[in-house]
Amino acid sequence: MINKIAYANNVFQVRVQKGDAAELPFPDKAFDVVTALEVLEHLPYGTYERALTEMARVANTTIIISVPYNEARFFMTCPYCGTKFNPSYHLRSFNEINLNDIFHGFKLSQVTKAGKTLVPKSPLSTLITKILMRNYEATEFICPACGFKKPPKKTKINHNQPMKRSLHAYSFIKNMIKFTLFSHKPRWMIAVYNRN
Repeated sequence: MINKIAYANNVFQVRVQKGDAAELPFPDKAFDVVTALEVLEHLPYGTYERALTEMARVANTTIIISVPYNEARFFMTCPYCGTKFNPSYHLRSFNEINLNDIFHGFKLSQVTKAGKTLVPKSPLSTLITKILMRNYEATEFICPACGFKKPPKKTKINHNQPMKRSLHAYSFIKNMIKFTLFSHKPRWMIAVYNRN
């Protein structure tokens, strides 16, 4: 297996350094801009709070983060130990309110929403979603508690087989249900913070 840090350093001449988000190995105000893109939602209690403090410490002027926006997380159960966990390993949900003042000494200056995801339109569609997701199991996962691992399934695809009409009808019905019961909302939120 290739050492990605050595590869980036040697091939691209980019300085890459492995570290702990809760204890960054850099001096105060070492960087003009500090980013955490799709990171904060994965950090456990304790590490999350220390990482926010460390980012504010090493940032000179700006911090940029991206996180899932107002995510309605769902959970699955490990078949081995019974632990409930989010299959994307997201430990928290974010919105404009709880992102307002997370970095000491920095003020939220800009928020941009991006991407699209489906959300239920009504209590009925919410109930249908909960029923469908009740026994959800990701195609592959590793339990964060016991380490039980479900590898990805190998599927055989016959590319020479013609598309069946029933598949088109199924797709049409599925899209009609989506249109009727669900609406779109932004999937991610990008937030920019500037030092006070």
